[in-house]
Amino acid sequence: MSPRTARKAQPSVSPSTAVAAGRKLVAEQRVSLFKALCRRQCVPEPTLEHHFAQPERAWRFDLAWLEPKIALEVEGGAWTKGRHTRGGGFIEDMAKYNRATELGWRIFRVTPSQLDTLETVEMIRRALPDVPK
Repeated sequence: MSPRTARKAQPSVSPSTAVAAGRKLVAEQRVSLFKALCRRQCVPEPTLEHHFAQPERAWRFDLAWLEPKIALEVEGGAWTKGRHTRGGGFIEDMAKYNRATELGWRIFRVTPSQLDTLETVEMIRRALPDVPK
């Protein structure tokens, strides 16, 4: 088999698919690190991808502490014109956050690079009741 034939036999992955897969992996690693920081700092671990406002909407919080109704949203794409910063996505996020507030949720927002920091863990610690400060 020639090198040209061998190359064609391999499944192709588009560059955009590879980039998306890489971003997902980095996001998962950041969440894992955030959860580890929470454990180390004696902050309860959050629930991931918590659905709220059902059945009217299929909205989810990235991370949530259910009993005190505290949510942490990771807002990506701030510098790349991502979904959260373009018109339609921005307006949809406003509707989501406003409805969550109506339902009694407190929402904190961070960028991906802020997620896995002690500053973010401490911000959540201060918001959570019954967690030693």
